[in-house]
Amino acid sequence: MKKHITTKNFLIMSKGENTVRKQSVFLTVEIPEDVSLISIELDFSSNCETQIPVAVFEPDNTLRGIGIHEFSTGSTTQELWMALNSAGKGAVSGPLPSGTWKLLVYGRHLFEDLSCSVSVYVEKNVSQVVKTHPKIEPDLPLNGDKGWYCGELHMHSSESTGRTDVETLIRVASRENLDFIAVTDHFSIGHWEKIDRLPRDRRPLIIHSCELSGERGHANLHGISEWISPFVDLDKETSVALGLENYDMNAAADLVHEQGGLFCVNHPLSGKAAWRYDNFSWEKADLIEVIGLPDGPNSFLYPVLWDRLLCDGRRITGVGSSDSHDPLSDGPWKLGMIRNWVWAENLSEQAVLACTPPEHDSKE
Repeated sequence: MKKHITTKNFLIMSKGENTVRKQSVFLTVEIPEDVSLISIELDFSSNCETQIPVAVFEPDNTLRGIGIHEFSTGSTTQELWMALNSAGKGAVSGPLPSGTWKLLVYGRHLFEDLSCSVSVYVEKNVSQVVKTHPKIEPDLPLNGDKGWYCGELHMHSSESTGRTDVETLIRVASRENLDFIAVTDHFSIGHWEKIDRLPRDRRPLIIHSCELSGERGHANLHGISEWISPFVDLDKETSVALGLENYDMNAAADLVHEQGGLFCVNHPLSGKAAWRYDNFSWEKADLIEVIGLPDGPNSFLYPVLWDRLLCDGRRITGVGSSDSHDPLSDGPWKLGMIRNWVWAENLSEQAVLACTPPEHDSKE
């Protein structure tokens, strides 16, 4: 049975002094020993379409979950929960150490001052077996042959802002004869556990990815094995409290490369989600989206930016994206409308991301 630990009330302000937006509220909560479940409920009511992720960190600043809902108006209750052997949307399972846990309420899309409350509940059941969250180990190739493989590199499930669950995404991708997909939920790797519980011996290959959705642009992090913090825009005080001092988009890209992954700049000229990190070092970008149907006419400008980067000597690979939030739709979010083809040594995550060019006979 759930036990109430605390409720904290606070105000998130759309603008603060000098019209600077106060985009986050940092809270702490004491979690007792022998807890088998932690549940966090965020409540607010808005007149405008609002999106407020809530993140949960262990005492050592390990990120355990980020709950993010679709844009909402009126009264909203958002729950994020994690347990020893299971977890809700956006969170991962595993041991729940006692001590000072940290909560970050992040006003991602906020156009009014909002009164919010966060309530924390726990359950105790020490008879449960503690399960650690395993690191991702490379799978055997789904196909051992060299050749051309096609797939989609940007889509969302209901673990963040998608309309369908992970199983539906995979089923549609299989029906569309995609060889590989990257599920890139906003902020979260909560979908990884759902994916890794499914049979891994049939198409499509699923690349471990997520989308870092910053205030001045979004990036897909492909082929990573550990959660990389998506909070590149925090104020200094909160950054220090979470062990993220001097953390920015450049640092995030470095962490991706340390894990052997690829960093992709998403929909770079797409209105509110356009890329505006002026201090970003472009040599850290491996991929850039150069076509995206949901972005409408703006997407016709993407190749112009890509061409400029190539002319400047930036050897960045162009990719396309459906950015699908609803793979069953008939509109621009339909899965399989845009396909990326790669030549790979085999159909495995490592080989697809390496995308070794095919060899050609040279002629003197």
